[in-house]
Amino acid sequence: MASAHLFAALALAIAVLAAGGVSWLWSRRKVRRQQRQDSWRELCLRLELATQPGDARVATGELAETHFLLHDTGADWLVELPLARPLLPPGMLLLSSNAPSLPPHIGMSPLAWASVSTPPGLWAWRMEGEGEAPSDRVDAPQAFLEEAARAMQAHAPLRVEPRRMIQALRAGAVLSVKEVREAVRALDATARGWLEVAERHGLPQAHLPEPEPEPEAPRVQAPPPRPELARPDDSSVEIVVDFNALPRATRERLVTGTRPKGDVPPILADRSFRGGPWWTCAVVGIGAFCLYLLYHQVVTGDFNGSWRDQPGLMLLHCTLTVFSLLAAVLVLRFQDTWRKALPFHPGRYVFPFDFVDATTRRLRIIPMTALAETRREDHYSERHRPRPRYSHTTLTLSFRARKRVEEFEFHDKVRADAAVHRLPAGRMAYLSGTVGKDEETLRECDLFHELRRQPGGIEALRDQGPVEGSGGGPLARELPKRLRPAVLLLRAFLVSLMLSPCLLVASDRLHDDAAFEAARQDSSGRALNAYALGHGRHVAEARQLGMQRSLLDCETKDTEECWKYFLSLRPMLPGMEEVRGRMRRAAFKATPRTAAGWKAFLQRYPDSTEALEVRARLLPEAELRELPTHSVVALRRFRNGNPPPGVDAQAQAQLQELFAAARAGYLSEASPQNPQAVLFMSRLLTHLESSGSSVVPVGFRRQLAPSLKSADSLLWQAAQGTQDTSVTPPSGHFGASSIEWLEGHTVKALGNAFRQVLPDGLLTLVHGDPLPTQAKDTDEARPRIDIDYTVSWPGMTYKHGHSGRQFAGIQFDFAVTLRMPGEQPVRFSLQVKPPKDVPLHDPDRAPSSSAVYNFMAQRAFEALSEKLGTAFFRADSKTFQALAQQAP
Repeated sequence: MASAHLFAALALAIAVLAAGGVSWLWSRRKVRRQQRQDSWRELCLRLELATQPGDARVATGELAETHFLLHDTGADWLVELPLARPLLPPGMLLLSSNAPSLPPHIGMSPLAWASVSTPPGLWAWRMEGEGEAPSDRVDAPQAFLEEAARAMQAHAPLRVEPRRMIQALRAGAVLSVKEVREAVRALDATARGWLEVAERHGLPQAHLPEPEPEPEAPRVQAPPPRPELARPDDSSVEIVVDFNALPRATRERLVTGTRPKGDVPPILADRSFRGGPWWTCAVVGIGAFCLYLLYHQVVTGDFNGSWRDQPGLMLLHCTLTVFSLLAAVLVLRFQDTWRKALPFHPGRYVFPFDFVDATTRRLRIIPMTALAETRREDHYSERHRPRPRYSHTTLTLSFRARKRVEEFEFHDKVRADAAVHRLPAGRMAYLSGTVGKDEETLRECDLFHELRRQPGGIEALRDQGPVEGSGGGPLARELPKRLRPAVLLLRAFLVSLMLSPCLLVASDRLHDDAAFEAARQDSSGRALNAYALGHGRHVAEARQLGMQRSLLDCETKDTEECWKYFLSLRPMLPGMEEVRGRMRRAAFKATPRTAAGWKAFLQRYPDSTEALEVRARLLPEAELRELPTHSVVALRRFRNGNPPPGVDAQAQAQLQELFAAARAGYLSEASPQNPQAVLFMSRLLTHLESSGSSVVPVGFRRQLAPSLKSADSLLWQAAQGTQDTSVTPPSGHFGASSIEWLEGHTVKALGNAFRQVLPDGLLTLVHGDPLPTQAKDTDEARPRIDIDYTVSWPGMTYKHGHSGRQFAGIQFDFAVTLRMPGEQPVRFSLQVKPPKDVPLHDPDRAPSSSAVYNFMAQRAFEALSEKLGTAFFRADSKTFQALAQQAP
């Protein structure tokens, strides 16, 4: 079972990786194309290149007075440097040995060097139709050859024509500006030095071959003429020949030539085609995945949900599983029979003179003279930046035959370089044999050499079927119709339609047994109860065994959740009332001893017997424990909620402790100089404790003495002789709008001082309503503090030296009365005389009247705050210091 599981997982992984690889390659191709376009635009922008019209990407530019052209062929980046003077004779061409992106033209013939000491890797060609008559030998000065060898080695791959030099920089999607600049500078320096050498020593010279004397020999019949290397016609360049129609010798050479080590080794070979490996992998992957899902259903009992509830989907799954497995077996059978039917290795091959597509018995042959273009592209992985890692190389051969393109892929750069080198080398070997009339070389390079020597050549076998009595030798067999792919897939589909219902029934029974066995492994009984909800064959046994195990599990855990689950199984069974009681007791035991926990319990079980105890004792006690510490307001609010007597007594005791601590705290900072005020505070705390209130109003009664009118008249008369029009009467600065904020600030500062020693909410001083004009000693129902003050003018004035402006000195007389219900009021007074100095420091500019009189009022209320502080607290206490800091 473990091996089957491993096999299914491995097959699924292979299928997923194959699909992911195809998707990744496609996405990388799009990314590389976009990167190449971005690189071209960046080069044109930064190098200030002028693009030329047309489909090809060609741009001209100038760098340090050097004119150059930049080409983007789609596979390579080429830099072209025009020459000021001819470097070669007309029609001659030089190529480096590793110039795959600069292939020779179709109408070119090779040239041999006359000098024996010619450097290797330096190839000379003559373009047909240009210059003088074709020759087979080139003579060049030794200095010219040495300079050419240095240039080919420094700038390979390099192509040199009479009036220009072309260098392939690199294959890839990205090209930097720095690489272009360095290549142009180096190529320009090489061209200058090479032109100087050519000017001193001369250019190469092509020599016509000398006629050889014909030796006398007996006359024999001349062999048939060898076909010339002419440009083929596009309409007839592709030849389709049946393998069995070839002569026996040609068939044997083709069989041996397609082997890894044959007599006529191909230049390029792609033997990866085996009759549809991707189809085989896809079918095997789908079958393995379906088998993996079926294995989980049958063995592990998974997919209990939607799959089991949809018989149509399950039937489709079984059909697909059987079809995929049968199709995989039949495809493998087809591949094995197909390989045996072909005596040669199927694949695509490039020989020196022909491209052969031998994937079937019908061979597709294209002469290499129809090759229009050869492109090489190295692919790099962009994930490994800043140094991209090599991925693979694609070599593309473009033929004129119906614009056919053949691609060969290499995953080893060394093998790719070798294959790219063999392609022009093989063609050169064949062309050299043609020029030199070397029959042995032609036989080694041409797979169809004997066939071409026959009348009509290979063209005579175009579209010709197999010949009866082909003379023995290797022959390709025709596949039987019953083994054709379409017939095999149809048979697999029909068999899967017949077997899928049986597989569905069998898998359903096996799945049911596996699910029941898996449920039995659960000691809690929940898996058995879940199984009992379905329509399996073991429902009755699962229901009984699940109830027993669930009861044992609940008695062991004794949790509310467990009992609730057990109750949901069979709520109407006898004895469930006891289960409900145990569930409530379990919930009661597990409830947190907090107010929120008890409230949640009451929401779930409001009518239970435990709820009575929670409401009567546990919830009030929890709320009392969670009240803020040293908060009289919270304790009184709790008592106003009518708690049970026992809990209310605890709250009352806490209040008494707070008030006792407040008395002790106040007495520790009380002033011994005013025992009446201290006695008033003790009685005030007692009254607040018994009344349940904490608010004590502080009222003010303000009176303006008649002397202020005299000050108004005096200052008005004094201002008549001056040009000061901003004089305002002093009485206007002591109205309600001008002085009430000082009253409120004084009350607030005194209340904050009491909070330093009293708990929060025990005593709250508020700025009460203004007292009536006529003072009355009435016995009120609650304590209060009355402050009467009179604003008067004692006859003192201030004069500003420069402006002569005068201000009246104001006197405040305060009378403080502490009233307690049923007690004699406590009184003390304070008189604040005008200050000796007022803020008249600026000798050139007189201050405003509001600034001067506000200063006097603030000074008076500061004195009142200090007087109240000394009446209630010691001068060295922290409470008195806090009051002094908050004074107006």
